Amino acid sequence: MRRALLLCAAQLFMCLGVLGDMAAADELPDDAHISVGPGIYLTPSYPGARSTRSVPIPFIDAEYGNNLYSSAEDILGVYAYKSASTQVGAALEYDLTERLSRDDERFRHLRNIDETERFKLFGTRTVSFITGDTSVATDVAARRQGTLAQANLWASMPLIPKTMISVGPGINWADTRYMHTFFGVTDFQAAVSPLTPYVARAGLVDFHWNGLETYELSSRWSVGASEYAARLHGTAVDSPVTQRRAQTTVLAWLAYKVK
Repeated sequence: MRRALLLCAAQLFMCLGVLGDMAAADELPDDAHISVGPGIYLTPSYPGARSTRSVPIPFIDAEYGNNLYSSAEDILGVYAYKSASTQVGAALEYDLTERLSRDDERFRHLRNIDETERFKLFGTRTVSFITGDTSVATDVAARRQGTLAQANLWASMPLIPKTMISVGPGINWADTRYMHTFFGVTDFQAAVSPLTPYVARAGLVDFHWNGLETYELSSRWSVGASEYAARLHGTAVDSPVTQRRAQTTVLAWLAYKVK
Protein backbone atom coordinates (compact mmCIF):
# COMPACT_ATOMS: atom_id res chain seq x y z
CA MET A 1 0.00 0.00 0.00
CA ARG A 2 2.88 2.38 0.76
CA ARG A 3 4.19 2.03 -2.81
CA ALA A 4 0.71 2.77 -4.15
CA LEU A 5 0.34 5.93 -2.08
CA LEU A 6 3.82 7.18 -2.98
CA LEU A 7 3.22 6.54 -6.67
CA CYS A 8 -0.19 8.21 -6.63
CA ALA A 9 1.25 11.19 -4.77
CA ALA A 10 4.00 11.49 -7.38
CA GLN A 11 1.35 11.31 -10.08
CA LEU A 12 -0.64 14.08 -8.41
CA PHE A 13 2.34 16.42 -7.98
CA MET A 14 3.51 15.76 -11.54
CA CYS A 15 0.14 16.75 -12.99
CA LEU A 16 -0.24 19.80 -10.78
CA GLY A 17 3.34 20.88 -11.40
CA VAL A 18 3.25 20.54 -15.19
CA LEU A 19 -0.16 22.13 -15.66
CA GLY A 20 0.54 24.78 -13.04
CA ASP A 21 3.73 25.86 -14.78
CA MET A 22 1.92 26.04 -18.10
CA ALA A 23 -0.93 28.03 -16.63
CA ALA A 24 1.53 30.47 -15.06
CA ALA A 25 3.22 30.91 -18.41
CA ASP A 26 -0.18 31.35 -20.08
CA GLU A 27 0.55 28.30 -22.23
CA LEU A 28 -2.28 26.04 -21.08
CA PRO A 29 -4.50 25.34 -24.11
CA ASP A 30 -8.28 25.57 -23.98
CA ASP A 31 -8.62 21.80 -24.36
CA ALA A 32 -6.53 21.09 -21.23
CA HIS A 33 -8.19 20.29 -17.92
CA ILE A 34 -7.39 18.92 -14.49
CA SER A 35 -9.57 17.74 -11.61
CA VAL A 36 -8.12 16.45 -8.34
CA GLY A 37 -9.37 15.31 -4.97
CA PRO A 38 -9.45 12.49 -2.42
CA GLY A 39 -10.49 8.97 -3.37
CA ILE A 40 -10.97 5.57 -1.77
CA TYR A 41 -10.34 2.23 -3.46
CA LEU A 42 -12.16 -0.85 -2.11
CA THR A 43 -11.11 -4.20 -3.56
CA PRO A 44 -10.77 -7.89 -2.60
CA SER A 45 -7.68 -8.50 -0.46
CA TYR A 46 -6.44 -10.74 -3.29
CA PRO A 47 -8.05 -12.32 -6.38
CA GLY A 48 -10.59 -14.84 -5.10
CA ALA A 49 -10.63 -13.44 -1.54
CA ARG A 50 -13.61 -13.26 0.78
CA SER A 51 -12.17 -10.22 2.61
CA THR A 52 -11.82 -6.63 1.35
CA ARG A 53 -9.10 -4.02 1.74
CA SER A 54 -9.31 -0.26 1.34
CA VAL A 55 -6.66 2.04 -0.13
CA PRO A 56 -6.94 5.85 0.13
CA ILE A 57 -5.65 7.38 -3.10
CA PRO A 58 -5.58 10.82 -4.72
CA PHE A 59 -8.12 11.05 -7.53
CA ILE A 60 -6.77 12.65 -10.70
CA ASP A 61 -8.39 13.37 -14.05
CA ALA A 62 -6.10 15.48 -16.22
CA GLU A 63 -5.56 16.00 -19.93
CA TYR A 64 -3.30 18.23 -21.98
CA GLY A 65 -3.69 19.16 -25.62
CA ASN A 66 -5.67 16.02 -26.59
CA ASN A 67 -2.36 14.15 -26.39
CA LEU A 68 -1.39 13.39 -22.78
CA TYR A 69 -3.61 12.37 -19.89
CA SER A 70 -3.57 10.97 -16.35
CA SER A 71 -6.60 9.28 -14.85
CA ALA A 72 -7.37 6.82 -12.03
CA GLU A 73 -4.82 3.96 -12.27
CA ASP A 74 -3.32 5.36 -15.49
CA ILE A 75 -0.23 7.21 -14.27
CA LEU A 76 0.53 8.70 -17.68
CA GLY A 77 -1.15 8.01 -20.99
CA VAL A 78 -0.73 9.20 -24.56
CA TYR A 79 -3.26 9.21 -27.38
CA ALA A 80 -2.03 8.01 -30.73
CA TYR A 81 -5.38 9.07 -32.17
CA LYS A 82 -8.29 10.90 -30.58
CA SER A 83 -11.60 12.18 -31.89
CA ALA A 84 -15.00 12.75 -30.34
CA SER A 85 -15.94 9.10 -30.90
CA THR A 86 -12.64 7.19 -31.08
CA GLN A 87 -9.53 7.00 -28.90
CA VAL A 88 -6.45 4.81 -29.38
CA GLY A 89 -3.35 5.00 -27.26
CA ALA A 90 -0.99 3.63 -24.63
CA ALA A 91 -0.49 4.19 -20.92
CA LEU A 92 1.63 3.24 -17.93
CA GLU A 93 -0.82 2.07 -15.28
CA TYR A 94 -0.54 1.04 -11.65
CA ASP A 95 -2.18 -2.29 -10.81
CA LEU A 96 -3.16 -2.37 -7.11
CA THR A 97 -3.82 -6.13 -7.14
CA GLU A 98 -1.72 -7.96 -4.54
CA ARG A 99 -1.66 -10.96 -2.21
CA LEU A 100 0.19 -10.72 1.10
CA SER A 101 1.14 -13.47 3.51
CA ARG A 102 -0.90 -11.74 6.23
CA ASP A 103 -4.09 -11.77 4.14
CA ASP A 104 -4.91 -15.37 5.07
CA GLU A 105 -3.48 -17.95 7.46
CA ARG A 106 -3.07 -20.29 4.48
CA PHE A 107 -0.51 -17.87 2.95
CA ARG A 108 1.58 -17.41 6.10
CA HIS A 109 4.63 -19.18 4.63
CA LEU A 110 4.14 -18.04 1.04
CA ARG A 111 5.93 -15.17 -0.67
CA ASN A 112 4.06 -11.89 -1.06
CA ILE A 113 2.71 -10.94 -4.48
CA ASP A 114 3.15 -7.17 -4.67
CA GLU A 115 1.40 -4.49 -6.70
CA THR A 116 2.91 -3.82 -10.11
CA GLU A 117 3.12 -1.43 -13.02
CA ARG A 118 1.70 -2.38 -16.42
CA PHE A 119 2.11 -1.04 -19.93
CA LYS A 120 -1.30 -0.85 -21.58
CA LEU A 121 -2.53 -0.49 -25.15
CA PHE A 122 -6.16 0.54 -25.48
CA GLY A 123 -8.89 1.57 -27.86
CA THR A 124 -12.45 2.90 -27.45
CA ARG A 125 -15.24 3.60 -29.91
CA THR A 126 -18.57 5.34 -29.25
CA VAL A 127 -21.66 5.12 -31.43
CA SER A 128 -24.66 7.05 -30.15
CA PHE A 129 -24.93 6.22 -26.42
CA ILE A 130 -22.99 2.91 -26.68
CA THR A 131 -19.23 2.71 -26.08
CA GLY A 132 -16.98 -0.29 -26.60
CA ASP A 133 -13.47 -0.48 -25.22
CA THR A 134 -10.67 -2.99 -25.21
CA SER A 135 -7.19 -3.08 -23.66
CA VAL A 136 -4.14 -5.29 -23.23
CA ALA A 137 -1.89 -4.61 -20.21
CA THR A 138 1.35 -6.43 -19.41
CA ASP A 139 3.53 -6.45 -16.29
CA VAL A 140 6.64 -4.29 -16.82
CA ALA A 141 7.98 -4.46 -13.25
CA ALA A 142 9.10 -8.12 -13.40
CA ARG A 143 6.63 -9.24 -10.72
CA ARG A 144 5.49 -12.39 -12.57
CA GLN A 145 2.01 -11.02 -13.19
CA GLY A 146 1.82 -11.59 -16.92
CA THR A 147 -0.70 -10.04 -19.29
CA LEU A 148 -4.36 -9.11 -18.89
CA ALA A 149 -6.80 -8.34 -21.71
CA GLN A 150 -10.22 -6.81 -21.22
CA ALA A 151 -13.24 -5.88 -23.34
CA ASN A 152 -16.29 -3.89 -22.22
CA LEU A 153 -19.53 -2.42 -23.53
CA TRP A 154 -21.07 0.67 -21.93
CA ALA A 155 -24.43 2.39 -22.23
CA SER A 156 -24.33 6.01 -21.05
CA MET A 157 -27.34 8.10 -20.06
CA PRO A 158 -28.02 11.37 -18.21
CA LEU A 159 -30.86 10.28 -15.89
CA ILE A 160 -31.30 13.55 -13.99
CA PRO A 161 -29.69 17.00 -14.38
CA LYS A 162 -25.96 17.05 -13.58
CA THR A 163 -25.86 13.24 -13.29
CA MET A 164 -24.28 10.80 -15.73
CA ILE A 165 -24.56 7.03 -15.42
CA SER A 166 -22.77 4.43 -17.56
CA VAL A 167 -23.29 0.68 -17.19
CA GLY A 168 -22.46 -2.46 -19.12
CA PRO A 169 -20.91 -5.94 -19.25
CA GLY A 170 -17.34 -7.04 -19.86
CA ILE A 171 -14.88 -9.93 -19.84
CA ASN A 172 -11.36 -10.26 -18.49
CA TRP A 173 -8.72 -12.67 -19.87
CA ALA A 174 -5.31 -13.56 -18.41
CA ASP A 175 -2.28 -15.46 -19.65
CA THR A 176 -0.67 -18.45 -17.96
CA ARG A 177 1.82 -16.39 -15.94
CA TYR A 178 -0.90 -14.28 -14.30
CA MET A 179 -3.06 -17.32 -13.57
CA HIS A 180 -0.09 -19.26 -12.17
CA THR A 181 0.91 -16.37 -9.88
CA PHE A 182 -2.52 -15.67 -8.36
CA PHE A 183 -4.41 -18.96 -8.68
CA GLY A 184 -1.81 -21.71 -9.14
CA VAL A 185 -0.22 -23.69 -6.31
CA THR A 186 3.20 -25.26 -6.84
CA ASP A 187 4.39 -28.44 -5.11
CA PHE A 188 6.67 -26.32 -2.92
CA GLN A 189 3.83 -23.99 -1.91
CA ALA A 190 1.65 -26.97 -1.11
CA ALA A 191 4.41 -28.42 1.08
CA VAL A 192 4.56 -25.30 3.30
CA SER A 193 0.82 -24.50 3.39
CA PRO A 194 -2.57 -26.22 3.66
CA LEU A 195 -3.11 -25.66 -0.07
CA THR A 196 -3.06 -28.54 -2.53
CA PRO A 197 -1.07 -28.42 -5.79
CA TYR A 198 -3.03 -26.81 -8.60
CA VAL A 199 -2.31 -25.84 -12.20
CA ALA A 200 -4.09 -22.65 -13.32
CA ARG A 201 -4.26 -22.18 -17.08
CA ALA A 202 -4.65 -19.14 -19.33
CA GLY A 203 -8.20 -18.16 -20.20
CA LEU A 204 -11.14 -16.06 -19.10
CA VAL A 205 -10.72 -14.85 -15.53
CA ASP A 206 -14.17 -13.35 -15.11
CA PHE A 207 -17.36 -12.01 -16.55
CA HIS A 208 -18.16 -8.66 -14.98
CA TRP A 209 -20.56 -5.75 -14.82
CA ASN A 210 -19.27 -2.18 -14.86
CA GLY A 211 -20.88 0.90 -13.41
CA LEU A 212 -19.85 4.56 -13.46
CA GLU A 213 -21.74 7.45 -11.85
CA THR A 214 -20.81 11.13 -11.61
CA TYR A 215 -22.75 14.03 -10.11
CA GLU A 216 -21.88 17.72 -10.40
CA LEU A 217 -22.22 19.42 -7.03
CA SER A 218 -21.29 22.78 -8.56
CA SER A 219 -19.30 24.22 -11.46
CA ARG A 220 -16.11 23.17 -9.66
CA TRP A 221 -16.99 20.22 -7.41
CA SER A 222 -18.21 16.74 -8.32
CA VAL A 223 -18.51 13.29 -6.78
CA GLY A 224 -18.27 9.97 -8.51
CA ALA A 225 -17.94 6.23 -8.17
CA SER A 226 -17.07 3.28 -10.38
CA GLU A 227 -17.94 -0.35 -9.69
CA TYR A 228 -16.58 -3.61 -11.08
CA ALA A 229 -18.75 -6.58 -10.06
CA ALA A 230 -17.15 -9.80 -11.33
CA ARG A 231 -17.87 -13.50 -11.26
CA LEU A 232 -14.76 -15.64 -11.56
CA HIS A 233 -14.60 -18.13 -14.41
CA GLY A 234 -12.53 -21.09 -15.56
CA THR A 235 -9.61 -22.40 -13.53
CA ALA A 236 -9.83 -19.37 -11.21
CA VAL A 237 -13.06 -20.79 -9.76
CA ASP A 238 -11.64 -24.21 -8.87
CA SER A 239 -8.34 -22.93 -7.47
CA PRO A 240 -7.75 -23.82 -3.78
CA VAL A 241 -6.75 -20.16 -3.35
CA THR A 242 -10.27 -18.96 -4.23
CA GLN A 243 -12.69 -18.45 -1.35
CA ARG A 244 -15.42 -16.48 -3.11
CA ARG A 245 -16.44 -16.50 -6.75
CA ALA A 246 -18.10 -13.05 -6.65
CA GLN A 247 -15.56 -10.22 -6.58
CA THR A 248 -16.43 -6.52 -6.26
CA THR A 249 -14.17 -3.48 -6.61
CA VAL A 250 -15.31 0.11 -5.97
CA LEU A 251 -13.55 3.44 -6.50
CA ALA A 252 -15.22 6.55 -5.05
CA TRP A 253 -13.98 10.13 -5.19
CA LEU A 254 -14.59 13.82 -4.57
CA ALA A 255 -13.04 16.05 -7.23
CA TYR A 256 -12.29 19.73 -7.60
CA LYS A 257 -11.98 21.12 -11.12
CA VAL A 258 -8.85 23.25 -11.28
CA LYS A 259 -9.45 24.08 -14.95
